[in-house]
Amino acid sequence: MPQLKNAVWAIGFLACTAVANEDFFDSVEVELDNETEQDSTILSHRGYVQLIGKYGLQDPDPNFPFARDRAALDRVRTDAFIELRGEASDNVYWQLSAKAELDWLQWQQGERDWTLHREDLRLKDAYLDASFNNGLWLRAGNQVLAWGDSEGLTITDVLSPVDSREPGQAELQDLREQIPAIMVSLPSVGGKLSTVVTYQAGHNLYADSDQAFYPYIALVGSGVTLTEQAPEEEWELAVRWERQFNGGDVSLMAAEVNDNAFAVKDIQVVNATPLVTLSQERIRVAGATMNRVFGDWLLRAELAHYWDQPVELGGTLPWVTQNQWRSMAGIEYAGINDLTITYEASSIFAPEVASVSLNDTIETPQWQLGHVFRMRHTALNERFTHSLWLMALTSDDTQLARWDMSYQLSDKWTLALAAIGYRNRNPASMLYAFRTNDTLNASVKLSF
Repeated sequence: MPQLKNAVWAIGFLACTAVANEDFFDSVEVELDNETEQDSTILSHRGYVQLIGKYGLQDPDPNFPFARDRAALDRVRTDAFIELRGEASDNVYWQLSAKAELDWLQWQQGERDWTLHREDLRLKDAYLDASFNNGLWLRAGNQVLAWGDSEGLTITDVLSPVDSREPGQAELQDLREQIPAIMVSLPSVGGKLSTVVTYQAGHNLYADSDQAFYPYIALVGSGVTLTEQAPEEEWELAVRWERQFNGGDVSLMAAEVNDNAFAVKDIQVVNATPLVTLSQERIRVAGATMNRVFGDWLLRAELAHYWDQPVELGGTLPWVTQNQWRSMAGIEYAGINDLTITYEASSIFAPEVASVSLNDTIETPQWQLGHVFRMRHTALNERFTHSLWLMALTSDDTQLARWDMSYQLSDKWTLALAAIGYRNRNPASMLYAFRTNDTLNASVKLSF
């Protein structure tokens, strides 16, 4: 299977683009809480309905069997989201949310079909919060666990999987996925110590075979069968100690988790049919984050060591495991009215290079470097937001650029427009097939 490398490209890329901080691809959110009191129970809600259209600006690579074969309208989708929050008793709260996605446009063998062809309803939050006078805080149920500060590389944010169906295009509130977990937090050593246990937390979401970023596009029509193997362990454990101080904060963490991205576990031929088995490999991570404000400047840093991280050697080879150091150093400037400028550099360092000898020796690079530049401007009492985001991936020869703006017409209505471009000049790259998947996105949102 000479194209297997292209078939499994997405694992490294999607993990890198999945991480963002609190204003990455920020969108204007309006929360109007309707509160009614019945028997001392307070109920609030928020939600939205959004219509999204995406236009493919270029012809897809004809060497791969993309469903859309020319520049044209690529997707029309309706999103609906609802969140409810209430008080079960004194110091005990609950939250429940769900999201529905309806796709109205489908491409099949170069033909466009207007039909409701995909309906997806997903439970998001579903948890109980309990706090106690001694500072103990307990959250149990389906929840998002967002750790780490890096925008361009997964470093300490190893718990929640991410929605990787459209890399570089997802909005912040839809990026991380909820997982079933129990989180316990209590004051400790001048800070706060949190322990998280998860069970069947799942993996990153990937595009379907008829969508623009299907990760195994090279295998479509090849007769290869893909199977997913359950992780060897369904539970995951993570601990974090964090402390806030004047002008900044610091945290330390350690975790044993299943990698949220798939790795190629095995390749076999069964009854003359190639069989590729995908799995989530077990990894261990220990790391730290720190940030500090100096006037108009914010300095950020993140560092972690990975044990047994899956990496790809290329060709028809399964992935191998490797120990890595992952790091990020970033700076943010907010000294100009309504303008924020951010830059960060990230790296992956492998003390021992993984390699294999066939006809030629294949090695993983010892150093991999990436960069993120972001500029965000607000105006008209923060109703208008304009931003530019440029990224060079840490683990692939791909650059991504995004320009977007949004305008809040009223407390309920928001219009948004975005252009996303991809660049890759290396035919050996895992992302080379997707270099022409540039899109122009438009949306209208009704919040309530």
